Amino acid sequence: MIKKIHVFEIWFAMLLMPCAAFADATTEILSPTGGYTRKKPFTLEVTGNAGLMKINYNGVGFLAELNGDTFQREMAAARGLNTITISETDTENPASDTITFYADVPPTALKIILSWDTDDTDLDLHVIEPDGFECYYGDPNSPTGGKLDVDVTTGYGPEIYTMAYPNAGAYKIFIYFYGGKALTEATVTTIQNEGTAKEVRKTFELMLTKPDEQVYVQQIELR
Repeated sequence: MIKKIHVFEIWFAMLLMPCAAFADATTEILSPTGGYTRKKPFTLEVTGNAGLMKINYNGVGFLAELNGDTFQREMAAARGLNTITISETDTENPASDTITFYADVPPTALKIILSWDTDDTDLDLHVIEPDGFECYYGDPNSPTGGKLDVDVTTGYGPEIYTMAYPNAGAYKIFIYFYGGKALTEATVTTIQNEGTAKEVRKTFELMLTKPDEQVYVQQIELR
């Protein structure tokens, strides 16, 4: 009798294992799928039960609000090994998923990433290039190759500026608080020579207190 109960308990525990695995699998990175690529642009697509997810891409974290149960965003791969981790914001038992892939692509000389911590809030990334051109949502492509990817108006970000072959000089970074919730904390990460041995990263955190406010972040000098 003791032996039969023991076997039943093992069988019952094994029966529950797929259910637990299935529950965790609802938080999943659908794209990219890992492996190797020679293409710089890719679509990040994730799915999950939580309305809000934490995403960490190559060490840069941001929040993402799911539309239904999915989130999609066009991204640019860094040269070399890329790692993406997603996790639920539920601190008690957060499900997560991680993928890695290798990208044989040209390095990005300058990347600037803006994210923030509130929903229904519109912050705008502005970058003034050495020749005086201001790259922002109203004029997202500069004559010298600077590019702002998207204008995020519903909260969290990220907004990403990239320049593959920048001219020498000063790149001035500003945040404009277009509208939304006061006391929004913004994070700006600058990456120079991404994916190379000369990569340099800097992170700046600023508190924005009211709409229609423009804040100077930092100046990046390129030679």
